[in-house]
Amino acid sequence: MVAGTQYKFRFGSKFVGLIKPGSISERNGVRVQVKWAWLGIFQVDRVGDQLNFKVGSGTVSFPVSAFTNSPTCS
Repeated sequence: MVAGTQYKFRFGSKFVGLIKPGSISERNGVRVQVKWAWLGIFQVDRVGDQLNFKVGSGTVSFPVSAFTNSPTCS
């Protein structure tokens, strides 16, 4: 659950990305379910106290504090 909303993720057998301070780009191997569609997460950037996720053709932002607890798998 992130910021009061539950999301489902799928992880591929291969998880890749270019890691730099404050950013993970060229991401491949993780998809998130948004309504009825499964969309790839292509980049994650930290901007101040926000995490910006580039998903599909848009960007979704969450506060860093929403990720203080590790999620559990079901």
